[in-house]
Amino acid sequence: MQKHKILCLLMLIVIIAVSVIPSCSNTNESDRNIPNNGGNVNDDADAEFSDNASEDRSALDDLGAYDFGGYDFKICHQFEVTASADYRLDFEELTGDVYRDEVFMRNRNIEDRFNIEIITFGGRDPSDMRTSMLAGSNDYDAYFLRADFLFTYASEGLLYSVNDFEHINLSKKYWDDYITNQLTVMNEKYFAVGALNFSVLDLTSVLVFNKQMVQEYGLENPFESVKNGNWTYDKFTEMCKAATLDLDGDGVMTGSDSWGFVSRSNDVLPSLWISAGVTATEKDNDDVPQNTMGTEKFINVIDKIFDMTWGSGTYFSSDLPDMFLSGNVLFNASSPFRLQSLRGMETDFGILPFPKLNEQQENYNSRIGGGIFFCVGKSASKEELDRAGIILESMACESLKTCVPAYYDLMLKTKLARDVESEEIIDIIFSHRVLDWIDNVWTAEIRDGPLHDMFNRKNNTIVSLNESRLDRLFTEKRDKMVEAFLLLSE
Repeated sequence: MQKHKILCLLMLIVIIAVSVIPSCSNTNESDRNIPNNGGNVNDDADAEFSDNASEDRSALDDLGAYDFGGYDFKICHQFEVTASADYRLDFEELTGDVYRDEVFMRNRNIEDRFNIEIITFGGRDPSDMRTSMLAGSNDYDAYFLRADFLFTYASEGLLYSVNDFEHINLSKKYWDDYITNQLTVMNEKYFAVGALNFSVLDLTSVLVFNKQMVQEYGLENPFESVKNGNWTYDKFTEMCKAATLDLDGDGVMTGSDSWGFVSRSNDVLPSLWISAGVTATEKDNDDVPQNTMGTEKFINVIDKIFDMTWGSGTYFSSDLPDMFLSGNVLFNASSPFRLQSLRGMETDFGILPFPKLNEQQENYNSRIGGGIFFCVGKSASKEELDRAGIILESMACESLKTCVPAYYDLMLKTKLARDVESEEIIDIIFSHRVLDWIDNVWTAEIRDGPLHDMFNRKNNTIVSLNESRLDRLFTEKRDKMVEAFLLLSE
């Protein structure tokens, strides 16, 4: 581990070099808000950094000492980097990038602490992972998979429940109880979300807006609308209409004209229904998912989304940021990860949550549009499961101490946000994050299937579609999953 001592020395130099960044943004260490616990900004998240840290053990892992004799701890994960998120769990070297270097050092510190070597295998096909699980060979100590694959493999009896991990303590601050509870079935916590799950940060839905267009068209400052609680569907639509113009005067609206709202088409419905305070799935008193796509409230929200987009003629479908970068889009759907593609944009932009349904709605709700979560295959022995739990618990704990502040404060707030208002709005965006089952678990079958087709056809048939297809698809998927879990519990 001599190389790690050298790396630690190098890391100290990097930390000294970047320590001035918070002061440049007028953000003191004591003022830092870190997204944690319930997807909400937790005022106590920095307790472990205070003078009374020894009195508060809720952010310490309390694992004790273990020596695993130089063991190669192998992590297999579904993605590395996509257009939507950076899923990497390790980096090869120190580069000077604050967040990546903290992830690198987190792993090296854990390696030294437990005498292991962390080896990651990224970009793996989930079907190959399933084959490995079925073979019972325990080729990997932990897997990181998307929710739809996780629930499928868990219902097949291939995965341990998070409750099976003796050394994972979900009461600790570095585990997000609020989001974890959104993934339970029949009160069973099969999977957990914590400080090591940066994909749920990268994939949080945000809006970016062109400040120059706001000024040119004499529009209300959307920052003030958010703070005043009137950043609503109606306000959003009003501003989109003002910015949608046929610039070349040819009578045909194309990508070269000015648009109010641009987004990837299959993100529009879930981003906006969640921001309106509804979900396509709600769980009953037995913690079993139920279809809410036929409820009056959900139908009314879908009606309003169609009116805001296709009905107003202000929406253009695009998965690329090029139109926003060119300066002819007022609002563009984005995410913390996608914000990096805007760093070279000359025109100033701001960051916003998606709008509320109306002023009576209490919170701005932000969609979590995906993520990868950890699991361990049932082929692992008790000893192997315990070792995996210890390493994953320590990774979550160390992530809260170093990686989350680097991501949230130094990268997102300092490097990507261009103004103090956007920094404040980021806290609002992360304060109420929602994970919808239709959006994350039955993605291909429902969200990217009938719902996406309906939206692309510009024909709102949500009532008849739910009666003819959606409810049947939902019920079949839900019942199959519940029956499988009930059989496994016998």
